[in-house]
Amino acid sequence: MKSAARKLGEDPTLWFFATLAVLLVLFRSIVPTWYEGFDFDSDQAIVGLMAKHLSELRNFPLFYYGQNYMLGVEAWLAAPLFVIGHPSVFLLRLPLVAVNCSVAVALIAGLSRSVHMRPSLAFVAALPFVMP
Repeated sequence: MKSAARKLGEDPTLWFFATLAVLLVLFRSIVPTWYEGFDFDSDQAIVGLMAKHLSELRNFPLFYYGQNYMLGVEAWLAAPLFVIGHPSVFLLRLPLVAVNCSVAVALIAGLSRSVHMRPSLAFVAALPFVMP
């Protein structure tokens, strides 16, 4: 049985539609990622604060501050970027863009491989997840 990554490299139409999905994700993510004041609320600020504390090795939050039931995975993804660069909203949102791109590719490749869907139809099926 072939893996999704191998199948993605072998089929040029699948590669084309996966690339198109990644470009759509990047296009819809430009404004929210680049402009710091665009839709930034207190929940995102708490994640940024958790990532900042984690990057400074001051605190190792497993859950969101003030909660004991919601994992702070986003802060753990952003913390290495905060170590490399100055903490910013751009670096806070960058891991989520990467996760969205990888989910779009995995969804298209998975639908094409496991359901034996044509890559164009897999792209159409993935559009609700690719576009906001």
